[in-house]
Order: sequence, then C-alpha cells, then structure tokens
Amino acid sequence: MLLTATASLEAAVKLDGSVKGRITDKSGQPVEGAYIYLSSPSLVGLRYFLTGKNGYYYFLNLPSGSYKLAVEAPGFHTAIINDIRVETGKTLTLPVSLEAAEDQEEERVLLYPLPALDKENPGISHVLDRDILNHIPRTKDLAGLLQLAPGLNPETPPRDLNFSVNGSAVGSSLVTFSGNDLNHPLNLTLARNINPESVEEIEIVNAGNPVENYSTSGAFIKIIPRNGQNRSSGQLQFLGTGGNLTGSLWSQDELNQMESPPIVKDRYNLDFDLALEGSILPDRVWYFTNFRYNRRARSTPFAPWRDPNNVPYPMYSWKAGDFTSLFRFTSQVTAEINASIMLSFNKNSQTVDPEFLTPFNPQIATLNIAGQNLFLLSASGGYKLNQATQASLFLFYTRDSLPRRLDAKAESNPRYVDLGSGYSWGSGPFNRDQIGEVFRAGASITRFQTFLKAFHELVAGAEYQSTRADDSVWKSSNLIHYYLNGNPYYYGTGVSPETGNLVGKGLVGFYLASAARDGLLQRATSHRLTLYLHDTFNLGRRLNFSLGLKFERIQSGLAAVYKGISGTSFSFYAGEATIRPVYGVNPYSAVNYPSWDNMVIWYNLSPRLGLVFDLLGTGKTLLKGSFGRYPDNINLSYLMTFGPGWATGYHNFYWYDENQDGAADIDDTFLPLPEDYRIHLKDYFLKRVSPDLKAPQTTEWTATLEQQLSEMFTLSLSYISRTRTRILEDVLYDPDADREWYSADQVAGLWIPFSTVVPGQSGYGEVPVTVYFPSSGAPAFFTRLSNVEGLKQKYSAVQLVARKKMSDNWQLLASATWSRAQGNAGLSRLNATTLTQLANSPNSLVNVTTGSRLDLDRPWIIKVMGTYRLPRDFYLSALFQYLSGTPWARTVTVVPPTSWLESHQAQNIPATVYLEEPGSRRWPDFHSLDLRLERSFRVGQKTRLNVAIDVLNVLGKKYGLKDLNDGGYWYPEGEGSSAGTRIYSPSYQKILALYGTRSGQLTFSLKF
Repeated sequence: MLLTATASLEAAVKLDGSVKGRITDKSGQPVEGAYIYLSSPSLVGLRYFLTGKNGYYYFLNLPSGSYKLAVEAPGFHTAIINDIRVETGKTLTLPVSLEAAEDQEEERVLLYPLPALDKENPGISHVLDRDILNHIPRTKDLAGLLQLAPGLNPETPPRDLNFSVNGSAVGSSLVTFSGNDLNHPLNLTLARNINPESVEEIEIVNAGNPVENYSTSGAFIKIIPRNGQNRSSGQLQFLGTGGNLTGSLWSQDELNQMESPPIVKDRYNLDFDLALEGSILPDRVWYFTNFRYNRRARSTPFAPWRDPNNVPYPMYSWKAGDFTSLFRFTSQVTAEINASIMLSFNKNSQTVDPEFLTPFNPQIATLNIAGQNLFLLSASGGYKLNQATQASLFLFYTRDSLPRRLDAKAESNPRYVDLGSGYSWGSGPFNRDQIGEVFRAGASITRFQTFLKAFHELVAGAEYQSTRADDSVWKSSNLIHYYLNGNPYYYGTGVSPETGNLVGKGLVGFYLASAARDGLLQRATSHRLTLYLHDTFNLGRRLNFSLGLKFERIQSGLAAVYKGISGTSFSFYAGEATIRPVYGVNPYSAVNYPSWDNMVIWYNLSPRLGLVFDLLGTGKTLLKGSFGRYPDNINLSYLMTFGPGWATGYHNFYWYDENQDGAADIDDTFLPLPEDYRIHLKDYFLKRVSPDLKAPQTTEWTATLEQQLSEMFTLSLSYISRTRTRILEDVLYDPDADREWYSADQVAGLWIPFSTVVPGQSGYGEVPVTVYFPSSGAPAFFTRLSNVEGLKQKYSAVQLVARKKMSDNWQLLASATWSRAQGNAGLSRLNATTLTQLANSPNSLVNVTTGSRLDLDRPWIIKVMGTYRLPRDFYLSALFQYLSGTPWARTVTVVPPTSWLESHQAQNIPATVYLEEPGSRRWPDFHSLDLRLERSFRVGQKTRLNVAIDVLNVLGKKYGLKDLNDGGYWYPEGEGSSAGTRIYSPSYQKILALYGTRSGQLTFSLKF
C-alpha cells in the first residue's frame, strides 16, 4: 500500500526523468560487464547497472536534480561524469567511451559537453525548474506558477486558472499534482489551493502527449512535489503585501472624468509557510512536509448601484483564506524497489465565488465558498524484475468538496435579472454542494530489448479510472424574475388568457431546486478502462522512432434521483395547472427518477507517431515531428444537464400580473414557454443523448527544430497544428420525428427568416442582417446531446522558446508564440460547456464562419523571465508578458413587429445575432513587467535569512473595462426596414471598472 514513486511512475505518468546510453571502448565496440553507478542529492540511495553484450545501460524514474555517473570495467580506467542535469519527462542520452588501462586503473573525470536535448521524445514539452520557480515574482498561487508556460493563454491576463494552451479549449488541459487530478470531474475547473513552496518542478507537455500519460486533448501539466533529502532542514516564510505597498495609478482628475468607477486592487495578502525535510533513515527513507496559511483581500469591480425599486447596494471586497498541508515519504525499500506515499489536505474559503465577481453583481446576488476541501492521496510501487524489465503499480485518489452558499441576507429572496442592463440582485441562484472523486489504479511493464537490429524500449500498461461527481442544490425561493432595462414587464403588456384583462406581461422562471437541503442531489459516474502500448526504438545512431497506441472504453451514467418539492408553492401550482395536464408530469413536484447507467459509452482508439532525427550526429541539433489523435475527456456536467433531475435547471414562463403589483405571486397567471416537458419522463429523457454520440477529437501535427548552444542553453522552434471536430452541443431535437432542427436548412418551414437593417451611430454604420424565428408549427423545445456537424476549431502556431539554465550568474526562459485560432465554436470556459446557443437556433452562426477568429485568439503571446546575480550576492529577476487582445464583435437582439409575427405565423422569441464577424475588433493588448530583488544573509552557523522585494506592474500599465458593444434591442417597424426603435445597452460607452495598480510585496524566508 505504501509503495510508490521513483521506480514506479515512469511507465504510468512519467513524473521523472531518465538517463540512457551505451558503454564502448575507444574503437566503438560495446563493453560487456561494465558497472555503472548513479548518485545524486535528489536520489534516495544509489542506482547501479551492469551492462550486457550490447553495452547499453538505462536508469529510469530519476527525480529531477544534478547527478554523478561513474563507470567501472576491468581493464579500463574508471570514468566519472559530474553535474548531469535530469529534468521531469526528459531522457538524456549519454554514451561513454572508456579508455583502456595499460597498467594501473585510475579514475578519469570526463569533461566533454553534456547533452541537454531529449533524443527520444518527439513531442513538445517545457520544464519550469526550481531555479525559475524560486525567483519568479508573484508565485504564491498556482496561476502565478503556470503563467510562465510557453503558449499558455489566460482568459483574464496576466494570470488565470481558466486558460488555453496552444489552442486547446479551457478545461481540456489536465493538471496533476504528484499524479493526482486537480481538475474537478464535474466541470474540469482547477483546484486553486496548491502551495507553490511544496513544488519541485513543473513539466508542461504542450503537444505530442505520449500514451503513458493520462488522456487529454489539451496540455498535460505535471506538478512535481519535493521529495525530501538526507540532510535535515527547514524553512519558515512570510509574505506580505497591501496597505501602503499597493497604490492606484489613476489620478483623482481621471476618476472624476469617468464618474469614479471602482478600482480593482489587492487590499492585502498575508502568507505564512513552514516546510521541513530530512531523513528518517539516511539513504533509505526521506520525508518532506509543508504547512501554509494564507489570507487575501481585494476590491471588486462592482460600483454602488440602486435596483429598479431604489434599493441601494454598496461596494464590497473579496476575501479568502487558505490552509494547505502536505506529507510525503520516499524510500529505497530494497535495491530493486523504490517507494513513497503522499498525503495532502487543503481548505479554502472565500466571501464571494470569483465566478460572480462582475460589475453587475452586488454581493447579495453572489455565492460564497464555505470551505472547499481538497484531499490527495498517491501511493504506488515499482519492482525491477531484472536488468531489462521493470514492473510498476500505482494508485491515486482525489476528493474535492466545494460548498457554495447564498448570502445570509438573501436566503429567502427571489433572484432578479435585468436582461437589458445585465444587473442581478435579490439573491444568487441557489445553495450548492459539489463533490468530485477520482480514483486511478494501474500497472505497466517496461522492457528493453534488441531485435531487428534496433534497440527498443517497450511499454505496455493498463489503467482503471473511476470518477464520481455529486451536485446538490436547494433554495426556499426558486423564482427568477427577468426585468428589461428596469421594467418588471419584459414584454410590456398583454391580454391575460385567464381573465381577458390587459395586464403587465413579463418573463419569469423557476429553478428545479428543492426547498430543502439534499432534496435534489444528482450523481454522475464514469468508468474508464485504458490499455496502451508504446515502442521507442532507434534505427542507426541518428534516427529514433516513437510508436504508440491507446485503447479506451468509457462508460458513464446517472444514478437514481429523488427530488423534493421545488422552492415556492406557486411554482408547484403553476406546474400542476399548466404542465401536468399537457405532459403528464409536474417538474416542480416530488418525484423519483430512475438511474441511467449506460448514458454514454465511448470506445476510443488513439494513435501516436513520432520521430527524432539527429541532423549532425552530435545530439545538439534535432529535428522532431509528431502526429496524434486525442479524444476529449468526458465532462460529467454534460450528463447532469441532460438527466431528468437537472440539478441546476429551470423553466421559464410567461407571467401575467393580474393584480398589477409588479411582483410575481400566486394570484397571477403563468403559462410555460414552448418547451417539451417530456424531458422529465423516462421514455423521453432516454432520448436526450444521441445514440451515435462520439467523443470530440483533436488531430494534432507538430514539427520542431531544437538546438543546443551549450550544456545550459537551448533553443527550440516549433510548428503546432490542431483541429478539433465532432464537437458536442445541446441541439434542438424533435423526439417524435427523430430529427434535429437547429439549422434553417435542416427541415423546411420550421424557421422563418426576417431581414432588417440595424441603424448605426457613433461611428458604427448600419448593418443589414437576417435573423430567424421558429414557426408556430415548430416542435416544442427539446434538446439532446449530439455531435454537431460543421462546428470546428482550428489552431496553428509557430513557437520559439529559449532556455538558459542558471549558470555564470544568470538564467533565462523566453517564449514567443505567433498563432491563429479560427472556427465557429469558442475556446473559453463558457463556450466549452456544450450549453451554448450554437445548436439552439440558426441565429448563433449569423456572421460566423469556420474562418472566424475564436474568442481566445491572441496572435502574439510573449513571455520573458530572467534572473541575474549582481555583486554582493543580490539577485535581480524580471518577468515581462505581452498578450495581444482577444476578438469581440457587436451584437443586437432583434424583436420583429407583432403584425409580422402574426402574418408569418412565427413565435415571438427575441433573436440575438452578431452584427459583424468575430475578429473584426479586438480588446486592447496587455503587457506587464514585474521585478524581484533578493539577497540571502547568514544569521547563524546553519541559518540564513532570505529577503525579497517584488515590484509588480513596474511599467504602470492601467486600463479601464469599457463597454464598446452598443448591443441592446432593435424593434424594426417592418421587414427590410431601417426605421424603428433602437434601445442601446445601458452600459454602452461606460467604464465599468478600472484596473491599474503598482504594488510591492515583501518576502522573508528563514532557512535552517
């Protein structure tokens, strides 16, 4: 149970590095019977190898660090090579030529240049080592560590855990910590509370992910925790910022001219950290343990505001607290077995969930995070059967519990949403508990074998993964009341179908959430069986091939659900009066829903091909190429959305205010919108997944030229091409006719076109546009999960990376990525949910083509991080980032005249469309420069104090969040007309929030 790590994980997740080579004499003939010893401060104990007839040797599963290699053979001088640098995921090829000993054998230290390039891995990966992580400014969170990764594109610069890597969709990149998943299985969002001080190294596999690694269609990011060491030591660290160390860059005159929008800035950040490491048994059992407590606060982009009833809402701050702990034990059990175990527990609380931090949400309309708990366990074991064969086992378990609660003042309030201004008030959506569990277990065998005149490394493995996600929601008032620019009647007035009176006509909705806790708990599960084969072999001395094949069977489903009565009583009565008589079901009543075990079954076959060609035969100039197909991981939120329980679901109603009091209540009349409520019946919700559903697929090609300039300095120039197809969406589907009808040309007569000319103003010209409305004979809205033909994402990039490791008093990591992201299905977190409008009507693709720029398209991403050692042992580090602005396009919501709707028998469902192709306009570019100055002082015989000063945003970059989209509504007088009423977005031309502070950060580290 307690076996893991260094010898075991190479074939499972590749968390370590390798050193390989061949022992020959001066004539190039292999030396049999050579003893090779490998040692390092990073390695528990000593590794050894005895060469056979072919002279090959290989050391796998080496923790990152500096190594010493010694080679002894009868009749030869002993060869010693020092300072061999091993990195995570890298294989160093190190041939050794022994010198014959004519008389007495002696030790000879070989000083020839060491290799720095990986001759076996055809993919593209980059390592953030300890030197980089120690000196980077602003590192006290996971987003701060990952911001250096080449090709990483944050949704919100300069750093964000919602990110794309070289064209991947947000959430598709898999992040692990010691092999444990950090992506929540429900929605693939990342756990935030990882302590940077426990990290030894980070490898980012941008492209060419080998079959041994976990399945992902994006990047695979491996965070490696520290192992411990023979010598006992510790570190006590404090970081502080805020107060007088943080100042706004906006003058009072500037603020007065902009009606004083809120300035978003850090208020304080206090961080305490303790790390201890050493040996329980020298050269046998090591330990590393870490504890951290962190408190943070910053202002938010919300400005004081009054709702339509003149209730004031003040500004507020976001506050958070973290506690993290980690325990890791690493052991050399015997000469053949290496072992370790890791346990980690982390807790995070936040006054406001960051998802709700917008200029339009007062605190009463948000949720708080009431103690997110993250538990990680990793345990594995490896056994060296003989010189040529190694077997491994591993087990990883992750549990992420995320409770979110309504504001205490909003427990019994309805939720109000103004669809014109974008503001929300009253309360947040609902109380919510989400729990995710991931269990992985696997085994693999690695075999080295010479056949067909080539030396092969063969890996065969199997893996089982079980994933569970629970989603529980509840709220005493489940009403959603939609306003339009301050008016509670979204549709103005209308004739009540109940009384015949002319009354206010509005739009309301009711969440399905139960009134009581645990009254609606939906559980989704997924089981994955993986089998893989990988062969790496060389043809001659200069050409290496990599061939891999992975097979997966994924079976996912939903557990049975009991749903209690939903929220307010009049949602139940509205369902009884208007839905049950037509469909035989009331979604707001108490009901039992059966399980759906085989909701999705996927069979995936993923090939990987790669080659590495040593152009000059020196190992210093490599040409690499790779091809691979990568299926998406299943997102369990997909399943829950299409299940009958639908924990986060709601239905909308036309509301007739019979008593004219402006509030929806039990005395009013409610009529459901044209939805097909049979989705809550077993015979019909089983139709909500296409029987031909396939996993979305990314096809990837790469080509890379790598050049070693010295042992410490390398350059790489890469071309990356990715195309993602078979994209999933919830599509309009007619269960009675068994056909999809989201496109205007799929079924004749179901979509009625309406042409109009939207007038221009303030530099915007008039725009002719055609929108579509469902006919009165169209089926009621019923959606299912399906692959949408025609949706596509295409990414291509050229990426230059320069890496100079710390030597001669300086280090550098610089990358420049020039790219193009095109298609008609976005990459952002919201657009990656499958719950967009892309397949709900033809309007979503008006003015959008497969050549349109995607929402996270940034033509240039440039990152430069460097450190220089100044006189008197001062270290100066700088981090510069430049990111091109992302695309945006104007939109409008078209509401045709009632006379046209009646004459064309079309339904009155407002249509929102783009007025121009995405990519026609861009948000401003972003750039920033952060500096760090630090020095270490001796304060005792074995104690040192390190003092660091960070200055963030040295260049004084500031920008305002200005709404440039006139948006709003267009009410034309007739078809083809440019005459009518245009109501612009209330936030148009307004600066909603200001970003621009320069801050200092102090760090004190006592090392003992």
